[in-house]
Amino acid sequence: MATHPQHFDALHMLGVLATQTQHAEQAVGLIQQAIRINPGVAGAHVNLGVALRQLGQLEQALASYDLALHLEPQDAQTHTNRGVALRSLHRHSEALESYNTALQLAPQMAEARYNRGLVLNDLNLLEDAVQDFDATLALRPSYHPALWAKALCLLQLGEFAQAWDLYPLRWQQDEKEFTSQTLLTSVAKWQPGALAPRLLVWPEQGVGDELMFGALLPQAQQLCQHLLVQMDARLIPMFQRGMPSIGFVPKHQTVDEAMYDAHLPMGDLAQLFCQEEKKFQAIQPAYVKADTARVEKLRQEINPDGKHLVGISWRSKNLKKGQDRSLPLPDMLRALNMPGVRFVNLQYGDVAVELAQAHVELGMEVVQCPSVDNQHDLDGLAALIQACDLVVSADNSTVHLAGALGQAVWVLLPFNADWRWLLGRDDSLWYPSAKLFRQENIGDWQSLLARVSAELKQRPYATP
Repeated sequence: MATHPQHFDALHMLGVLATQTQHAEQAVGLIQQAIRINPGVAGAHVNLGVALRQLGQLEQALASYDLALHLEPQDAQTHTNRGVALRSLHRHSEALESYNTALQLAPQMAEARYNRGLVLNDLNLLEDAVQDFDATLALRPSYHPALWAKALCLLQLGEFAQAWDLYPLRWQQDEKEFTSQTLLTSVAKWQPGALAPRLLVWPEQGVGDELMFGALLPQAQQLCQHLLVQMDARLIPMFQRGMPSIGFVPKHQTVDEAMYDAHLPMGDLAQLFCQEEKKFQAIQPAYVKADTARVEKLRQEINPDGKHLVGISWRSKNLKKGQDRSLPLPDMLRALNMPGVRFVNLQYGDVAVELAQAHVELGMEVVQCPSVDNQHDLDGLAALIQACDLVVSADNSTVHLAGALGQAVWVLLPFNADWRWLLGRDDSLWYPSAKLFRQENIGDWQSLLARVSAELKQRPYATP
């Protein structure tokens, strides 16, 4: 480079190397410099697109792929890359066209087949998506992303027996939201048919998953004489009230191996007790309990005049799907606003600015309970939820807490909802007190909120 600063191949390859080592900004500069020297190499435009996509500059990446296809219109890999960018832009029909073209050019291209399956999944065409994942696996039998994607599709389709068999793959998948580590222990994992004197069930995933799979803990007592459960310390008080015969330990605390004879991750309980839909009926309603004295105190604190209390939460912080699951607070407030209703903030995190803006812009107040930290005091949040008459929430941990408490909760779901809500139904197998409202079109919260508003108007509520 020092002797040939205008060397196309050197600049191009250095840019590719920078992309591969996650230095995308540097890569863009190098490859753009190479393209200025020789704009007629399709591969350089493709690699520029890859670097731009790493930076989240999706429209620019798409333009680079289009320039590459102008030079080499029959390149299946470029059509596939273009489809990936289009999917990220939520332009699903165009993405499908790109993948279809790629597969016409290269029918054995596993990458195009897998990525087309992801778009079909986004569109809730789950059976078609499974076909593409199976076709991918026929070409690449050990391709883990296709196996995991198939598992999630089968769960959403309610094909539980087959899906739970694949669910252990969660420990191998590299999605950012799954950060759990397996338990480091010399004690053997529990095996089907065994009756362990003392069984340790240990947590995985997040608070919402601990609440959901926690519904199966009473049934897990069938597997042992004494059940010990690790979980988020913030959840333990309400689980102890609901399940007094089970021992609970905070998950940050190491459990001495002398205290258990076998162990299981919490998510494995579903494979044991939820093999078909009717098995979910064994879940006890309201299996966690709020502090009743605190519930009454909070109700008096936030509702001295006896209005209809609607607790709201509008955002998910899920790393992968949070943006799709979240909706604007002002839109929610407009839809739910009516005489006799008082809104209660159940959203975790610092939302003081949002609440103040809503008050200024809409003239609508959302009560922020000063005695409850919604993020760190989950036992207090449980009491606050129980103090409400109704909870309306985006798909986040608030939903799971309300459902576990048996509180009436309306769940606002994106078009392609998480697997646990299944497909095309307005009830929940996990939480009988939940009612599901689904987007009818991708990203369309307005029509969903119109249905929520109409439903709320049918409920009896106090007038001022």
